Amino acid sequence: MDYFIADTHFFHGNIIKYTNRPVLNEEEQLKLGSGERFKVSEQSINRMNDLLIDRINSVVDSSDRLYHVGDFLYGIYDPKQIYEKAVEILRKINCEEIHLIRGNHDHPVIEPLFASVKEQHTLKINNEFLHMNHWAMAIWPESNKGSFHIYGHSHAAAEKWLDECMPNRSSMDVGVDNLIKVFGSYTPVTFKQIKTFIRNKQKV
Repeated sequence: MDYFIADTHFFHGNIIKYTNRPVLNEEEQLKLGSGERFKVSEQSINRMNDLLIDRINSVVDSSDRLYHVGDFLYGIYDPKQIYEKAVEILRKINCEEIHLIRGNHDHPVIEPLFASVKEQHTLKINNEFLHMNHWAMAIWPESNKGSFHIYGHSHAAAEKWLDECMPNRSSMDVGVDNLIKVFGSYTPVTFKQIKTFIRNKQKV
């Protein structure tokens, strides 16, 4: 089975504040609500990492393929530490075959850890095409023939605008911050889920 996800931003404390991921302690949550500036604690970052890993492992196993559509890890700037932290996360994920579509925050040092690393990729699934790119595209390979497109980067913030600009578009954000809004969970999705969601939107 193939699964898709993006924008996990493992170890990135600020993404917790920006997208209100539910891992802050009570004190941090109060500061966030009041608009006070603060640094997210290591404990809250670890809770986020554990939550995302748990949701990934709830569906994937060693025989599956997981496509991560960019921004795997962020918030660490020393290449040696970036590599070590990526290894730490990947060792906890059940899936042995993880492919990375490069995001703007993906450091080259982590690339050898993945089954493949590409700027963009088109996958053929049951005679249908799914194009992956970290950024949302207006036109993508085979889009004139009914192919689908998934992306990340925007953390759910661009979906309404994109719907207005491209009514009935066959694309969606598979970043975790959109998955929680659409499906109620940070869990990776299948092509069937992506296709069903897009087709249901097109009927409205």
